[in-house]
Amino acid sequence: LQSTPKNDFFNIIVSDKTLSTLYDLLLDMIDCSNNQNYVEQYINKTIELLLQFSTGETSIKQCFIKEISKLWKIIDLVIEKNFNNSSFLTLVKTLKNLSNSYDFEFNNQLCAAGAIDYLASLLKLNFNSLNEKESKNAHDWIFTTLFNLTKMNNQRQSTAIKAGCIPFIKQSIDNDTSVKQLTLDMIINFGYIEDIRDLLLEEDIPNYYMNNILLKENHWTSSALNVLTHWLHDDIDNIKPVFINSISELVELFCISEDNFSSLVDSYLHIVSVPDIVQEILNTDFVPFVLSRLGNEYRTHVRITLVKILSTLFENCIDKHQIIKKYNLILEVESLINDELIIVSQLAGELLDKFEKIKN
Repeated sequence: LQSTPKNDFFNIIVSDKTLSTLYDLLLDMIDCSNNQNYVEQYINKTIELLLQFSTGETSIKQCFIKEISKLWKIIDLVIEKNFNNSSFLTLVKTLKNLSNSYDFEFNNQLCAAGAIDYLASLLKLNFNSLNEKESKNAHDWIFTTLFNLTKMNNQRQSTAIKAGCIPFIKQSIDNDTSVKQLTLDMIINFGYIEDIRDLLLEEDIPNYYMNNILLKENHWTSSALNVLTHWLHDDIDNIKPVFINSISELVELFCISEDNFSSLVDSYLHIVSVPDIVQEILNTDFVPFVLSRLGNEYRTHVRITLVKILSTLFENCIDKHQIIKKYNLILEVESLINDELIIVSQLAGELLDKFEKIKN
């Protein structure tokens, strides 16, 4: 058997229902172990076998699905009996390996068997018996498993939210854990799921996006702003206050952004489409910065969007005469009429027509 490929060897084992036998054997041994060293040795070796099987191809992993509830019971029993930490960590790693599959149908079966709810129950444990490194590994593997199961799937993401994962995901981000990038990705994607936004509002996620991600996590600024503006479009009443309360920070972000500026302008176009937000923006230096940005050599899409921002802001402000006069908009926009970008020139002409109507 030494020359047999790993997955072929695993197929020989699991085809004989050995995995089911290992489950039952483990349950019996753990239940009756009473901390006897020689029994613990066999338990540890059997759990290591499960870990090895979990690294197999999808056809091997399918065997776990058939009686996956027994795996939950084994982990629960290890926790209940306060069994050695090594066994618990190996079982959690086994779960992680099972989820590390690009087979959509397999992950569906794993979730249908209650994997996400079970992971949520593990996150709620204190892990008091684990040292700092062991606790870190356990949480890292649980979050990695959760990420693998929920990525690019609204239904599974909804299951994770309903199972109570949000507070632990936030904690992972706030504590700057090694899986922070995974948990940031998860929590950002949650905001696009319309049917669970009420649950996200209960967890104050819009303000979390703004204060803990958008204004703190430089690499996630664009993603956080994008999900917030999408949500604003769908639910103005609940999300508008989030923007109004942070208007000075948003304007400052617009002013100082350089490398990621092109990824932000579309979101600002959405922001200035809300009249109440516009009134707050006009109390800042936003308009002068839009005008100064128009003079820069940005790529076509950015310059077009900047003109649209100016036009949309003008349409949604209350005192249009004042804004024209205060920022000398007629002269500023006339300078764009002969712009080398035809679309910019056309948009400038349309905006000047709007100014003319106001004057008359």
